[in-house]
Amino acid sequence: MSCSGCTDPNACNYNPAAATDDGSCEFTSCAGCTEVFSCNFDPNATIDDGSCILPYDIVYEDLDGDGIGGSVGIANVCELGPGLSLETGDCDDDDNTVYPGASGTAEGIDNNCNGVIDADEALPNLCPEDLNQDGLISVADILMLLADFGCTGACEADLNNDGATNVNDILQILAAFGGNCD
Repeated sequence: MSCSGCTDPNACNYNPAAATDDGSCEFTSCAGCTEVFSCNFDPNATIDDGSCILPYDIVYEDLDGDGIGGSVGIANVCELGPGLSLETGDCDDDDNTVYPGASGTAEGIDNNCNGVIDADEALPNLCPEDLNQDGLISVADILMLLADFGCTGACEADLNNDGATNVNDILQILAAFGGNCD
C-alpha cells in the first residue's frame, strides 16, 4: 500500500513516508524569519521568507530626549524607543538645549558642542561700558574707548552696537562713569 501526500522536502507539510505526491504541498504555514540573531526570529519557521529584521549595531542613550545620544553606546538593540538615538555627540546629555547644531541660549554654555562659547551662547554683557572687565567704569575704560575712536567696522569699543566707535559711545561711557558693574 502506497501512501500519498506531500513529497517536496522544502514544503511545510512534507511527509517523508509519502511515495506519491498528491499536490497538497504548501509553503506558507512554516515561513518566517529563520535568522537566529534577528529581532523577529521564529523558532518554528523552516522556510526563510526574507522578513528578518536585524538589530541596530549600536544605539546611544539619549537621556535628555533631544534626539542626539551621549557617548554611551548599546549594542544589538531591536527597537529605537524613547531614550535611544542612532546619533551620538551630545556633550551634555542632561540638558536638551545642548547637542551638535543647537542654537545658543545666551546662558554661557556651549549649546552646539563645538567646544567654544559662541556669541549666541554667551551671557549677555550687562555692563558693556566696562571695557577692561574689572568691574568698574573708570578712566582705563575711557582710554580704551578713545584708542578705538573712529573705528567703523568690528569695533571693540562700540558700546551701542551701531557699527562704529563714535561720540555716542563716549556719551554712553561718560553716563556710566564711576559705576560699579557688580
